[in-house]
Amino acid sequence: MLEVAMPGGTAARLPGFLWPEATRAQHQSGGRGGRGAMVVITPEREDTANAFYDRWHRLRRCERPFRVDNFGLRVNNELVAIATSASTVSRTVTDTIMRTNTVELARIASTPRHRHSTRALLRLYRMFLAQTWPCWPIDAVISYGLAGARGGQMYKFDGWTFLRTCPRSGGGGTYSRPSAANQFGDGKKSLWGWSYSDVPLHTHDWRHAPKQQRQRAAAQPATDRTCVSRDSQLLLL
Repeated sequence: MLEVAMPGGTAARLPGFLWPEATRAQHQSGGRGGRGAMVVITPEREDTANAFYDRWHRLRRCERPFRVDNFGLRVNNELVAIATSASTVSRTVTDTIMRTNTVELARIASTPRHRHSTRALLRLYRMFLAQTWPCWPIDAVISYGLAGARGGQMYKFDGWTFLRTCPRSGGGGTYSRPSAANQFGDGKKSLWGWSYSDVPLHTHDWRHAPKQQRQRAAAQPATDRTCVSRDSQLLLL
Protein backbone atom coordinates (compact mmCIF):
# COMPACT_ATOMS: atom_id res chain seq x y z
CA MET A 1 0.00 0.00 0.00
CA LEU A 2 1.00 3.61 -0.60
CA GLU A 3 0.27 6.12 2.15
CA VAL A 4 -0.44 9.73 1.15
CA ALA A 5 -0.71 12.67 3.54
CA MET A 6 -3.83 14.68 2.71
CA PRO A 7 -4.81 18.28 3.50
CA GLY A 8 -6.18 18.70 7.00
CA GLY A 9 -3.85 16.20 8.60
CA THR A 10 -5.57 13.03 7.35
CA ALA A 11 -3.99 10.21 5.35
CA ALA A 12 -5.14 8.08 2.43
CA ARG A 13 -3.92 4.63 1.46
CA LEU A 14 -3.79 3.51 -2.17
CA PRO A 15 -3.11 0.14 -3.80
CA GLY A 16 0.60 -0.04 -4.55
CA PHE A 17 0.07 -1.00 -8.20
CA LEU A 18 -1.26 2.48 -8.95
CA TRP A 19 2.19 3.96 -8.45
CA PRO A 20 4.75 1.18 -8.00
CA GLU A 21 7.85 3.38 -7.87
CA ALA A 22 6.62 5.54 -4.99
CA THR A 23 5.26 2.53 -3.11
CA ARG A 24 8.57 0.73 -3.38
CA ALA A 25 10.54 3.82 -2.30
CA GLN A 26 8.22 4.38 0.63
CA HIS A 27 8.61 0.83 1.88
CA GLN A 28 12.37 0.87 1.43
CA SER A 29 12.59 4.07 3.49
CA GLY A 30 11.51 2.13 6.55
CA GLY A 31 7.79 2.74 7.01
CA ARG A 32 4.48 3.95 5.76
CA GLY A 33 4.92 7.56 4.77
CA GLY A 34 8.53 7.26 5.88
CA ARG A 35 10.83 10.26 5.91
CA GLY A 36 12.70 9.06 2.84
CA ALA A 37 9.59 8.97 0.64
CA MET A 38 6.93 11.27 2.04
CA VAL A 39 4.03 11.54 -0.43
CA VAL A 40 1.66 14.46 0.18
CA ILE A 41 -1.20 16.37 -1.45
CA THR A 42 -0.79 20.14 -1.24
CA PRO A 43 -2.81 23.13 -2.52
CA GLU A 44 -0.94 24.87 -5.31
CA ARG A 45 -0.93 28.47 -6.49
CA GLU A 46 -2.42 29.21 -9.88
CA ASP A 47 0.89 30.41 -11.33
CA THR A 48 2.62 27.22 -10.13
CA ALA A 49 -0.08 25.02 -11.66
CA ASN A 50 -0.12 26.88 -14.97
CA ALA A 51 3.67 26.75 -15.30
CA PHE A 52 3.45 22.99 -14.70
CA TYR A 53 0.70 22.55 -17.31
CA ASP A 54 2.53 24.72 -19.84
CA ARG A 55 5.33 22.19 -19.67
CA TRP A 56 3.55 18.88 -19.19
CA HIS A 57 -0.07 19.11 -20.45
CA ARG A 58 -1.09 19.12 -24.12
CA LEU A 59 -3.70 21.84 -23.53
CA ARG A 60 -1.19 23.86 -21.51
CA ARG A 61 -2.46 26.22 -18.79
CA CYS A 62 -6.01 26.24 -17.40
CA GLU A 63 -7.61 29.66 -17.90
CA ARG A 64 -11.20 29.21 -16.78
CA PRO A 65 -12.91 32.53 -15.96
CA PHE A 66 -14.42 31.24 -12.72
CA ARG A 67 -12.94 29.50 -9.69
CA VAL A 68 -10.21 26.86 -9.99
CA ASP A 69 -8.64 24.75 -7.21
CA ASN A 70 -5.22 23.16 -7.81
CA PHE A 71 -3.95 20.07 -5.98
CA GLY A 72 -0.31 19.08 -6.16
CA LEU A 73 1.12 15.61 -5.56
CA ARG A 74 4.60 15.88 -4.07
CA VAL A 75 7.28 13.32 -3.24
CA ASN A 76 9.83 14.64 -0.76
CA ASN A 77 8.57 18.12 -1.71
CA GLU A 78 9.15 17.54 -5.45
CA LEU A 79 6.03 18.46 -7.44
CA VAL A 80 5.36 15.45 -9.68
CA ALA A 81 1.67 15.85 -10.64
CA ILE A 82 -1.20 18.36 -10.45
CA ALA A 83 -4.99 18.11 -10.76
CA THR A 84 -7.34 21.08 -11.15
CA SER A 85 -11.01 21.44 -10.23
CA ALA A 86 -13.14 23.99 -12.10
CA SER A 87 -16.76 24.80 -12.86
CA THR A 88 -17.92 23.37 -16.18
CA VAL A 89 -17.82 25.39 -19.39
CA SER A 90 -21.31 24.27 -20.44
CA ARG A 91 -24.30 24.99 -18.24
CA THR A 92 -25.69 21.55 -19.11
CA VAL A 93 -23.51 18.44 -19.12
CA THR A 94 -26.25 15.78 -19.42
CA ASP A 95 -29.98 15.86 -18.77
CA THR A 96 -29.32 15.29 -15.04
CA ILE A 97 -25.86 16.80 -14.50
CA MET A 98 -25.64 20.58 -14.64
CA ARG A 99 -22.98 23.14 -13.81
CA THR A 100 -24.59 23.67 -10.40
CA ASN A 101 -24.39 20.07 -9.20
CA THR A 102 -21.05 18.97 -10.61
CA VAL A 103 -17.38 19.88 -10.76
CA GLU A 104 -14.97 19.25 -13.62
CA LEU A 105 -11.51 17.78 -13.43
CA ALA A 106 -10.25 20.37 -15.89
CA ARG A 107 -6.58 19.33 -15.93
CA ILE A 108 -4.43 16.50 -14.66
CA ALA A 109 -0.79 15.96 -15.60
CA SER A 110 2.45 14.52 -14.31
CA THR A 111 6.14 14.71 -15.12
CA PRO A 112 7.51 11.99 -17.42
CA ARG A 113 9.81 10.72 -14.67
CA HIS A 114 6.77 10.06 -12.46
CA ARG A 115 4.21 9.18 -15.12
CA HIS A 116 2.45 6.59 -12.93
CA SER A 117 1.69 9.33 -10.41
CA THR A 118 -1.17 10.40 -12.71
CA ARG A 119 -3.10 7.25 -11.86
CA ALA A 120 -2.50 7.74 -8.15
CA LEU A 121 -3.57 11.39 -8.26
CA LEU A 122 -6.67 10.56 -10.32
CA ARG A 123 -7.72 8.02 -7.68
CA LEU A 124 -7.12 10.50 -4.85
CA TYR A 125 -8.96 13.19 -6.77
CA ARG A 126 -12.00 11.00 -7.36
CA MET A 127 -12.10 9.67 -3.80
CA PHE A 128 -11.40 12.87 -1.88
CA LEU A 129 -10.34 16.05 -3.66
CA ALA A 130 -13.27 16.60 -6.04
CA GLN A 131 -15.66 16.64 -3.10
CA THR A 132 -13.85 19.58 -1.50
CA TRP A 133 -15.33 21.90 -4.19
CA PRO A 134 -16.57 24.88 -2.12
CA CYS A 135 -18.98 26.66 -4.46
CA TRP A 136 -21.92 24.23 -4.30
CA PRO A 137 -22.73 20.64 -3.30
CA ILE A 138 -21.85 18.20 -6.07
CA ASP A 139 -23.61 15.04 -7.23
CA ALA A 140 -20.90 14.12 -9.72
CA VAL A 141 -17.49 14.87 -11.17
CA ILE A 142 -16.78 14.88 -14.90
CA SER A 143 -13.68 15.02 -17.07
CA TYR A 144 -12.74 14.84 -20.74
CA GLY A 145 -10.23 12.59 -22.49
CA LEU A 146 -8.48 14.21 -25.46
CA ALA A 147 -8.59 12.74 -28.94
CA GLY A 148 -5.58 10.65 -29.81
CA ALA A 149 -4.60 10.25 -26.17
CA ARG A 150 -4.93 7.41 -23.71
CA GLY A 151 -6.80 9.66 -21.31
CA GLY A 152 -10.00 7.74 -21.86
CA GLN A 153 -8.27 4.52 -20.85
CA MET A 154 -7.06 6.20 -17.66
CA TYR A 155 -10.63 7.04 -16.61
CA LYS A 156 -11.86 3.58 -17.58
CA PHE A 157 -9.10 1.97 -15.51
CA ASP A 158 -10.17 4.09 -12.52
CA GLY A 159 -13.82 3.03 -12.81
CA TRP A 160 -15.38 6.16 -14.31
CA THR A 161 -18.48 5.86 -16.53
CA PHE A 162 -18.18 6.73 -20.22
CA LEU A 163 -20.94 9.22 -21.10
CA ARG A 164 -20.43 10.18 -24.74
CA THR A 165 -18.05 11.25 -27.48
CA CYS A 166 -18.07 15.03 -27.90
CA PRO A 167 -17.64 16.59 -31.37
CA ARG A 168 -15.23 19.40 -32.15
CA SER A 169 -16.17 22.65 -30.43
CA GLY A 170 -16.59 25.76 -32.53
CA GLY A 171 -16.90 28.13 -29.59
CA GLY A 172 -19.92 30.15 -28.56
CA GLY A 173 -21.87 29.93 -25.32
CA THR A 174 -19.79 30.56 -22.22
CA TYR A 175 -16.60 30.76 -24.30
CA SER A 176 -16.51 32.49 -27.68
CA ARG A 177 -13.32 30.86 -28.92
CA PRO A 178 -13.02 27.32 -30.32
CA SER A 179 -11.70 24.62 -28.02
CA ALA A 180 -7.93 24.07 -27.96
CA ALA A 181 -8.70 20.34 -28.04
CA ASN A 182 -9.66 20.68 -31.72
CA GLN A 183 -6.00 20.53 -32.73
CA PHE A 184 -5.55 16.95 -31.49
CA GLY A 185 -6.58 14.09 -33.78
CA ASP A 186 -10.13 14.54 -35.03
CA GLY A 187 -10.89 16.97 -32.21
CA LYS A 188 -13.42 14.64 -30.60
CA LYS A 189 -13.20 14.22 -26.84
CA SER A 190 -14.55 11.47 -24.61
CA LEU A 191 -16.69 12.53 -21.65
CA TRP A 192 -16.42 10.56 -18.41
CA GLY A 193 -18.25 10.86 -15.09
CA TRP A 194 -18.41 9.57 -11.54
CA SER A 195 -21.51 9.88 -9.35
CA TYR A 196 -21.44 10.65 -5.62
CA SER A 197 -25.20 10.52 -5.02
CA ASP A 198 -28.39 8.81 -6.15
CA VAL A 199 -28.69 11.35 -8.98
CA PRO A 200 -27.94 9.35 -12.16
CA LEU A 201 -25.27 10.58 -14.56
CA HIS A 202 -27.96 10.56 -17.26
CA THR A 203 -31.39 9.03 -17.92
CA HIS A 204 -31.83 5.82 -19.87
CA ASP A 205 -32.91 7.62 -23.05
CA TRP A 206 -30.21 10.27 -22.94
CA ARG A 207 -27.52 8.14 -24.59
CA HIS A 208 -29.77 7.54 -27.59
CA ALA A 209 -30.78 11.14 -28.12
CA PRO A 210 -28.22 13.38 -26.37
CA LYS A 211 -28.71 16.38 -28.64
CA GLN A 212 -32.48 16.52 -28.09
CA GLN A 213 -32.07 16.01 -24.35
CA ARG A 214 -29.56 18.83 -24.10
CA GLN A 215 -31.79 21.15 -26.13
CA ARG A 216 -34.74 20.51 -23.81
CA ALA A 217 -32.61 21.04 -20.72
CA ALA A 218 -31.13 24.25 -22.12
CA ALA A 219 -34.64 25.60 -22.73
CA GLN A 220 -35.42 25.52 -19.00
CA PRO A 221 -35.25 28.83 -17.07
CA ALA A 222 -31.70 29.68 -16.04
CA THR A 223 -31.37 29.31 -12.27
CA ASP A 224 -27.68 28.46 -12.19
CA ARG A 225 -25.48 29.34 -9.27
CA THR A 226 -22.16 30.36 -10.76
CA CYS A 227 -18.96 30.76 -8.79
CA VAL A 228 -17.87 34.03 -10.37
CA SER A 229 -14.61 34.67 -8.57
CA ARG A 230 -11.64 32.85 -7.10
CA ASP A 231 -12.54 33.77 -3.50
CA SER A 232 -15.60 31.51 -3.28
CA GLN A 233 -18.17 34.26 -3.81
CA LEU A 234 -21.46 32.95 -5.20
CA LEU A 235 -23.79 34.88 -7.45
CA LEU A 236 -27.25 33.79 -8.55
CA LEU A 237 -27.68 34.40 -12.29
